[in-house]
Parts: sequence; C-alpha cells; structure tokens
Amino acid sequence: IEVDKVRFINTADIADFNQVCVLGSKAKRGLFAFADPIGKQVRIGDLDFTVVGIMADKYIGRGKVEGLELRNFNEDVYIPFSTAAKKLERQPAGNSMMGGGRRFFFSTTTASAQTYNTPEIDQLTITVHDLKKVSVVSKLVERILSRRHSGIEDYEIVVPESLLRQTERTQQIFNLVMGAIAGLSLLVGGIGIMNIMLATVLERTREIGIRRAVGARCNDIMQQFLLEAVAICLVGCVLGLGLGFFIARAISFYAGWPTIVSIFSIVLAVGVSTGVGLTFGIFPAHKAATLNVIDSLRYE
Repeated sequence: IEVDKVRFINTADIADFNQVCVLGSKAKRGLFAFADPIGKQVRIGDLDFTVVGIMADKYIGRGKVEGLELRNFNEDVYIPFSTAAKKLERQPAGNSMMGGGRRFFFSTTTASAQTYNTPEIDQLTITVHDLKKVSVVSKLVERILSRRHSGIEDYEIVVPESLLRQTERTQQIFNLVMGAIAGLSLLVGGIGIMNIMLATVLERTREIGIRRAVGARCNDIMQQFLLEAVAICLVGCVLGLGLGFFIARAISFYAGWPTIVSIFSIVLAVGVSTGVGLTFGIFPAHKAATLNVIDSLRYE
C-alpha cells in the first residue's frame, strides 16, 4: 500500500513519541468524508492524534472466501509504535488492536525495534499435506485463534486454495462472457460474408452459365465459390492477427504488462476463420452450382 498524500510515519515521530497518525482511504472517508483531514485531530483512546498522511486506495475483493472474511486494508489507521507503547497504557501491547470498528497498526523501524523489542508473531504458515483436509484444518485454526484471542477478531485467516478456486471461477465467467461476445461477432461476420457471396453469385450469373456451357461441373462451381468465401475470411484473419499483435505490443510498451501471442491462438484463429468461410459459403456456392445453364446464359 502506498502513501497517497503527504507522508507516512517516520523515525522522528517514533523517536519523539509524536501523536500522529496516517489514515487508510476508507477510514479517511468515514471520519472526514470529503474534507481534507491533514492537520486535523483524531481521537484514539484518550489521546488526540494529528493526521499527517493518507494511504492510497487499495482494491479489496468484497464478500467472503468460503466463510473467511477478507481484511480491508483501507480501514487501517497507523500510529507510531513508541507512542502506543508509552502513552496507550490501557491497550494491550502488540502489533495491532481493534477499536471502533477499525484496526490501528503500530509503525516501527529497525532502530526503534531494538528499544521496544517485544517478541511478536506476525504470521503463521501452516502446510497441510492432504488437500482434502484444508477446509477442516482452517476451521480448527479459526476456533483455536478465537479462543486464544478471547473472541476478539484481530487476526485473519487466508486459505490460498480458496482464493485460487475463487479466481478460477471468476476466470471461467470471464471466458464465458468473452466467448459469447466472440460467437456473436462470428455470427454477424458470417452472415455478412454470406450476403456478399449471394450478391457475387447474382452479379456473375452469366459467367457461371458460360463455365457450365463449356464443361464445368456443379462441383467445380461450388468449389470456386467456397474457396472465395474462405479467402475472404482468411484475409480478415490476417488483418485481425496483425492488429491483435500490434495491440498486444502496445499494451506491453505503455502499460508494462507482459503479453504473449501463442502459436496455438494463431492456429485456432486461422481454423475458426476457415470454418466460418466454409459454413456460411455453402449456401451461396450451392445456389451458384444449381443455376439453370440456359437461364444463366440469357441473364443480363
């Protein structure tokens, strides 16, 4: 999380026991709405703390992951560790405490940590060898922590497997929506190609009659128009691939995001374009192949 406005807690604040605080973005909105809080006072316990900075807004996924609430960093309020240890005597010592619905975090540095060297556990990492027992173990750990912390929820439990499954579900929904949009685009494009080919058959009716009169078979006429429909789709495919490659490079250059154009995606695009050309070119090709030779020669 980065500082959005002014500054964060510094070594001078810790050394001088300054009563200053830095607000999370949501804590700022809840306490001051749209007003500028810099320089104003916030009451924490029995003390007034001066706001010296505001943290940048951090996106937090709403809701819960299989019953485990995700922590909202935007609700945090940061104060110097030395001030908390010396002046907030009524509060239990530790890295964080809950109050008024918000978390207050004590900021410290290496130098000040030598003075206030209280053994603390910041994080526990638990490895479960059997994936089927992850849910059971997480609930067991939650009950143990709740009992140890006297029911105060000043901790969080994150199960990476649950987050991964939630991400996969979101990705599946995204792929489904994008696939539906792509399918509609292919349908509209295919109908457009079919209309173009029908207009081409109408314009070249006399040519079709001459070819049939000099010995061309129905299959020859049908193959000719099918190849033309496929050629139109492949030309569009090449242009689309070039545009997609250019957009991918532009995103990598300007946004700094890594993009990959795989061989599989290129082969898939060519295959889909060929399939669309064959599917929507069958009807115009069949209509051209079944034209009456005499009527075609007399057509003007």
